[in-house]
Amino acid sequence: MTNTPANETLIGFPSIRVADSNPLHHIWCNNGTWWVHYTLHFHGRKRRVRRSLGTSDVATAIGQRDELFARLGREGEPVPPRQHRLRTGEPELADMRTRRLFAFTSQPPQAA
Repeated sequence: MTNTPANETLIGFPSIRVADSNPLHHIWCNNGTWWVHYTLHFHGRKRRVRRSLGTSDVATAIGQRDELFARLGREGEPVPPRQHRLRTGEPELADMRTRRLFAFTSQPPQAA
């Protein structure tokens, strides 16, 4: 795996396997709106992407999916840095490690 600077924009390219017997490959309807999913590969890593196609019409969704996959195959897609979701008041990583270790011991950790 290659280390990259935090501010470098990474370009991911999709890994798409298509089953010709399934015209609805990579799309599904969620509560009346069609969505697409695919996996981007970049620098030895991968990221799963799910995005709304913003339509309730299956024919439009299939056309948008095909256009999206053609563009991704040519140009790739910028991969934003992963956003870590910390809730307000949630402990930092070091505190989380301490808490996890504490869960398996009978004595609380000593303050430094």
